[in-house]
Amino acid sequence: MKHLLEKLISLPEAAELLRRIEDGGCPAAVTGLQPVHRACLGAAVAQASGRPAVFLCGDESEARQLAGDLAVLLEEPPVMLLSREWQFRPGAVSSRDWERGRLAALYALSKGGARAVVATADALMARTMPPELLKDLSITLRTGERRDLRELTDRLLAAGYTHCQQVEGVGQYAIRGGILDVFSPLMEQPVRCEFFDDEIDSMGSFDLGTQRRTKNLDTALVLPAAEVLPRQAKGGLKGLSDKLLALAEKLEKKNSPAAARLREDGERLKNDSVPDGMDRYLAAVYPDSVSGVHYLPSDAVVMLCEAGRVDERVKGSLLQNRQDMEALMEAGILAGDYAKLLLPAEEFYSALEEFPIIMINALPTSRYPFQPKGLLSVNARQLSSYGGSLETAVSDLAQYRAGASSYRCPPPCPGRRQCRAPSLWWGGAGKKPPHPPC
Repeated sequence: MKHLLEKLISLPEAAELLRRIEDGGCPAAVTGLQPVHRACLGAAVAQASGRPAVFLCGDESEARQLAGDLAVLLEEPPVMLLSREWQFRPGAVSSRDWERGRLAALYALSKGGARAVVATADALMARTMPPELLKDLSITLRTGERRDLRELTDRLLAAGYTHCQQVEGVGQYAIRGGILDVFSPLMEQPVRCEFFDDEIDSMGSFDLGTQRRTKNLDTALVLPAAEVLPRQAKGGLKGLSDKLLALAEKLEKKNSPAAARLREDGERLKNDSVPDGMDRYLAAVYPDSVSGVHYLPSDAVVMLCEAGRVDERVKGSLLQNRQDMEALMEAGILAGDYAKLLLPAEEFYSALEEFPIIMINALPTSRYPFQPKGLLSVNARQLSSYGGSLETAVSDLAQYRAGASSYRCPPPCPGRRQCRAPSLWWGGAGKKPPHPPC
């Protein structure tokens, strides 16, 4: 794939994009590219510029498909940050698998080193914990290192973990003598740490059903159990309790339906008990407006895949969020002071303007969220997979190579013995290329 990306970056349009990225010629608009071409161009630009590439998509299915293409082209999976499912109502039960993926993605971004990031716009707009806090709360356990078990459990509590008799799900930990079991959002199975005095003597993952070890481990990364961690509010649980009770007293004078819920939750927090649905207090726990966009690498190139659809996603997410917030406030579940959970469109686009921006579309359009400083058109075609017919593929390759249009035809091959039909056809090079690798 490295050879393919080198060929792609030799295209005049790709070279022009590189120049604009480095010389301040962005935002730039590019047309003529289908989804697979966007992945190829983005991967080639990322490799040639040495910058991380951030792809914004209009929906999650497009993001997943793009992530799969990038994983093949860059030979490593990209970081994928998708929308979050808000948990506002007390007692609501839902899968937390989405939270696993988000916490893993945010942690990867906070550590740096990602070559590519794929995200939906609303995933980057959603408010979350500051990157420094996420790094501070993440714990790496290693066999043979010394850890104070009490201090370690205090850190797990601060990171949102729940103490239980036996670990049964993500976000829980249990202690039996010198044995610590913990289930982090990043893990497929929980991890058991066996201590000898204050040293981790052995460590391994285990099956929840049988409680038997399935694999020995040398290291284990323990991420926070949730994005909203009430113990991280200023003053801890007591400080958060005082804040909610003070707001409840203020709203009671206005006969607000949210006052009763605030007072009930404030009293529970005062008694060291965390209510369900803490997403409704995210803005109280993290008063600074930090969102996913603030996790992006400072030297990244941002690529909007179908810029019009991305803009629609931004507007649609804000509209849906506003309607949801109004319904929750009318039901007395959410206080209006804490209803700002997505960055406004102006703040979001202002944050993106800090990066070089490339807006990629299949067809020319006049709808751009950013005023382009340059317009580029790429002549690219995507053909069928030929149903596995190698003869038909070779015939078409010969036809394109012999034509006057001078297409570059790099067919991807899984191995020397087998060759699947080309799915990418890239034109506009201006001269007949050498024989494509196969």
